[in-house]
This record gives sequence, C-alpha cells and structure tokens, in this order.
Amino acid sequence: MALGASGVVAVATTAALSVVPEVAGYALASLMFFILLMFIVVNLEIGTAAVAETNPLARNAQLQVKVLSWFATIALILGATSIMSSILLGWPLAISISQDTTSKKFLDSIKRYDLPKSSIERMAGGIWQEKLLRDNSILYTYTETSFTPQFLTLWDDKRNVTVRVPTRGGMLEWSINEKFKDCDGQYCWGDVNQATMFR
Repeated sequence: MALGASGVVAVATTAALSVVPEVAGYALASLMFFILLMFIVVNLEIGTAAVAETNPLARNAQLQVKVLSWFATIALILGATSIMSSILLGWPLAISISQDTTSKKFLDSIKRYDLPKSSIERMAGGIWQEKLLRDNSILYTYTETSFTPQFLTLWDDKRNVTVRVPTRGGMLEWSINEKFKDCDGQYCWGDVNQATMFR
C-alpha cells in the first residue's frame, strides 16, 4: 500500500511539474508527510512490542525506535503547522492555493505559445520568434512592446504588424493599421489562430 501510494504521489508530482511547477512542491510535501506517518505507525508497533529483558540489543533497538518515533512526530507537527501558517498568514513562506496569474513571476515563467503550425517562443532581451513546428525554422521575429496579465503584445517591424496574444492562451490577433496600434475595440484586430500557453 505504501509503495503504491508513493508511486501515485511521484506521478502526480511529475505531471504537476510539467504544467504548474509550484504544485510539485505541494505534492512533495504530501509525500514527506505520508512517509513520516507510515514511519510513526511502524515504529509505534515495534517500540511497544514486548522484548526479552535479558536481551540488551533488543532493548537498545527499542529505545532507538522510540527516539525516532518522537522525532518523526515532532517533524510532522512542525511541518504541518508551517504549511498551514504559510497558507493562512504568509509565514514563514508565502504560499497560495490559487496561482497568482497577475504577478511578474508568472509572466516571466511563460516560455512559448503554440499555434496549429508554429510556435512563438520567448528569446532573450524582449525578443520573441515564431518558428515552424515541422523543422523549427524561424518565420518571424517580434519585439515585445507590452506584457500584461491580459495580453502579450508583439511588434513585427519588417511587416509593420502588431500581434497580441491572451496571456493565458486564446485567440491570437493581429493589426496592420497604424491608427489601431493602441486600440482595444473589436474592429481593431483580426483573429488568426488559437494559441496555447506553455510555461
């Protein structure tokens, strides 16, 4: 049972890490607590078992088991208290159950947006490149003009095109009219393709 549960937590951790890295920490903490609980249960069973009074080795082993049981119990209590206080009070670490998608940390973690036949990838220095999926060749190069919790806005100087993508994924839009450069109305933009965000 313990091995099966550990395997499930390990798979969940791997899956979470590929989608939302913060969730992996919660999964690992759960695995640690599960191991501590199993350790306490097993040690209590061993520590309370009757031992021969004439066997000093058995008495010594039982003493070690009791010490380790107390250590695991205290570690479990402190760990659970720290996690609860971090969630409720933000101490010793600021932990949130729901992910803050408006923070700069979240925006910086976004690596690319996948389109049906290409992907727009973040490069260094505010540069983004659109590459074909079939051979990874570069189609267009964009300069990042703004990156808000709502939209990533890119500028292609060669084609005189503004492209914007919903930050968390959605319909990629473009505009070639200079008058619409700072426009947010429905007539300013033309739909292109569905974009999927990856971190």
